[in-house]
Amino acid sequence: MRLTKSFVIIFLIMFNQTLEAGLLTAYVVPSARGIDLSSPRGLALSTARNYRSNAIQPYGHGMFHLKCSIVDGDALEHDELSGINLVNLNDANNLVLRHGYGLGSLFAVLPGQLDTRERTTYVLRSYMNAGAAAFIQYKVNSTTCSRLVQFIREFRERGVDTRYGLTARPRYGEGTDCTALLAALLEVAGLQDVTIDAIWRRTVRVPANLIGGPLTGNYIPPRRFIMRPFLTRSWASPNQAHFVAQLYITDNLISHILNRWNQGLSPLASQELQATMAYIENTKGFIIDARSVPTPDEPFWFD
Repeated sequence: MRLTKSFVIIFLIMFNQTLEAGLLTAYVVPSARGIDLSSPRGLALSTARNYRSNAIQPYGHGMFHLKCSIVDGDALEHDELSGINLVNLNDANNLVLRHGYGLGSLFAVLPGQLDTRERTTYVLRSYMNAGAAAFIQYKVNSTTCSRLVQFIREFRERGVDTRYGLTARPRYGEGTDCTALLAALLEVAGLQDVTIDAIWRRTVRVPANLIGGPLTGNYIPPRRFIMRPFLTRSWASPNQAHFVAQLYITDNLISHILNRWNQGLSPLASQELQATMAYIENTKGFIIDARSVPTPDEPFWFD
């Protein structure tokens, strides 16, 4: 893998990026107490621990910075720092505690929003100061930068940004969560990587008896739900009644970035793209020169 081992130190890059290319930066911050997807029991326990943490982003978070600049050779001007969040974090908890969804909450779609630059900066600063964040920044060509801008515009126009769902698929218009949006941006830019996908994407078969809400029409009383996952030590087998949940785990990607950084290895499977170990202030990550990657011409939306 082509890895530049000399360090690039970039100060205040989220505010003043001028690196002679369009830039797409994916920032990830960890959950407060870890996410355990080994079983429904593990997920229930770790979710409860994170909820009680009172952290800014208790379950982890992914954010993006997309910058295209005419000065730097791009076809248009665009500078956006944001990430998807629930409008109200308590909405997800109320699905379980008041509406009997159980693990059906994994499949629910709730009101979402693209955070303001100010809010995103606040979250990033909080985690960067603690040394807890990580990033991968991609230099992209002018055509790809314009394509990403158009995708974000249509993402808003279609109202996908207003629908938050842990298993919602953004390019199907179903909604998104923060990390699924990062994955969609990489796909749209032709930057999807098999190593990154394998690291942060997880698929589980959720037993149907743990799911309430519209998927099953069941109501699972909170007390019964609290007991069921704690007693359920494995996900469903293929021949058991279940629903498939595909989730993106920011903790896994952060660990991968930092492990590869400490080993002096590229975080990508690609042997062709140059990876440079870098700091954004005191935060470790990589800069990937992806300007040679052809701009995809496939449709944005699968509907």
